Amino acid sequence: MKYRHKLMIAFTVIALFPMSIFGVYAYQSAVSHTKEKALTYGRTMATDLNSTFNQWIQDSVTLTRSMIGDPQLEALLKKDFDSYQYPVYEKVQDKKSYQYFLNHTMNVYPNVDYVLLFPLNQPYTIGYSNQNLLISEENNEDDGWYKKTMKANGYWVYTGLHKESQIVEQPKVVSISRLIKDPQTQEPLGIIKVMYNQQSINNLLNQKARNSNFSFLLTNENGEMMATSEHIEKGFDKALSPSENDEEVLFNDQSYFITSSTSDETGWTVYAISNRNQLFQQLNSIKEIFLYLLIGTTIGSIVFAYLVSSRLVRPLEHLKSSMTKLTTGEWKQIPNPNRKDEIGDLTYHYNDMLTRLDEYVTLLVEKEKQKKDLEYKSLQSQINPHFLFNTLNNIKWCVYLNQPDLVNKMIDSLVYIFRFISKRSDDMIPLSEEEEFLYHYLQIMQIRFDGEFEVSLDINEEVKEIEVPILLLQPLLENAIIHGMEKESEDRHISLRAYLKAPNRVIIEVEDNGVGFFEDRPQQKGVKFSSIGFENVKERVRLMYGDQGAISVESKANEGTIVTLDLSHSLP
Repeated sequence: MKYRHKLMIAFTVIALFPMSIFGVYAYQSAVSHTKEKALTYGRTMATDLNSTFNQWIQDSVTLTRSMIGDPQLEALLKKDFDSYQYPVYEKVQDKKSYQYFLNHTMNVYPNVDYVLLFPLNQPYTIGYSNQNLLISEENNEDDGWYKKTMKANGYWVYTGLHKESQIVEQPKVVSISRLIKDPQTQEPLGIIKVMYNQQSINNLLNQKARNSNFSFLLTNENGEMMATSEHIEKGFDKALSPSENDEEVLFNDQSYFITSSTSDETGWTVYAISNRNQLFQQLNSIKEIFLYLLIGTTIGSIVFAYLVSSRLVRPLEHLKSSMTKLTTGEWKQIPNPNRKDEIGDLTYHYNDMLTRLDEYVTLLVEKEKQKKDLEYKSLQSQINPHFLFNTLNNIKWCVYLNQPDLVNKMIDSLVYIFRFISKRSDDMIPLSEEEEFLYHYLQIMQIRFDGEFEVSLDINEEVKEIEVPILLLQPLLENAIIHGMEKESEDRHISLRAYLKAPNRVIIEVEDNGVGFFEDRPQQKGVKFSSIGFENVKERVRLMYGDQGAISVESKANEGTIVTLDLSHSLP
């Protein structure tokens, strides 16, 4: 990047940084304030809704209690129609009396949706709702709420959301019921049941939702959903937490703020739910204005920075022109401009650099020579007299034992190895060629050790054309064979794996299940040679890959060794 561009960027950053920090801080503060204010408002509405539901329950309890000791109701409930001369007439008259009584009761408690009266001595059920009289002859004695009410023996009983079979529509209701008894004899006379329709609860939640940016969801004491306002997606209750802490949840790729209030009396929990995008809609407009202002400031800063940087950069461009000639081989020093500023110092050090450059080039040439020597030593360490002696000795014994197939295999592999080494001049070869070399090398080693170990080569197709330093893997396999052969068990296995770890990283692993190795373990025959080859591999990786390559060893006693090469896709 040009110095002028750096100056322009610096000027722009200096101009924009305080403004950006202030803008981000102001926006985050506004977001935090808006969120806190909204959650407080939502929590208040949830609490108000719970208070309303508590009042409904309290009104129901009061209504059922008012039935106890009412002389008119007791007289109706005690009637035995069979004792009258005209029982049908009495029933008709009593139904009118029941209607008047229930109508008066519901006028006092307008929020109640249904009131059912179950006379125990009479063969019907009387109900009232919305100015309509309900009469049914069905028996409720098997219903759970009925049994609990009878068992409560005069105490009020709360029953959660359930279907009411006595009403034609069979709505889902929440009810308070109580057994009515004769105050003097304690004889059971009937059951009063006060109910609120689920739709009434939904309507109340919708009414609150229309006057706010919140939706509402109601659950019972067991966390089961009872009712919701409009626009609550199906399954949303599964995303809710039972705690009363404010939270933010993600549902169907939308973020929601949630606060709640739980009633101590009913155990019901009202959740106030606000869509994050809708809540911050006004803040998004403010954010857009700030972004436009930021863009305008950026353009102004760039123009100003260009004008200022031009005066500073022009002298440096002359120095750059002289430095460019260096790339074409012109090593001439430039005249000292006799400046006392930084540019003068730069010119002086540039001339000094040219003087030292020759020394650096010489060092680089020497380092390259050392690198080539090291590679040559690495090649020599692969096929040394010891290896050749063992191979020829094995060929001799195969001839002696009249095993021509093994002789042919060993000679073919040995010829391939010598041809491979003698004719290769490349520093890097594809992994596929390295794999073929290792195949012939392993042919010889398996015959030499009479097949006492198994080898598997697993090189993924996607890495076979990636180039690696020539003969990089042979010392690692030799190490694995030596440590594997020291194992007393017959189960000796060696594996080589190569695969891509990332788009630009190649992982090569050589693993054996031998005895492992320790620095203080006595070296056996061949181990010293193997360790020299391993050190050469480490040094070659360091020289050729720098910090883009690494080699690690993990060895456990009597379990084996894993050598891992982590290499760049290409040389740095």
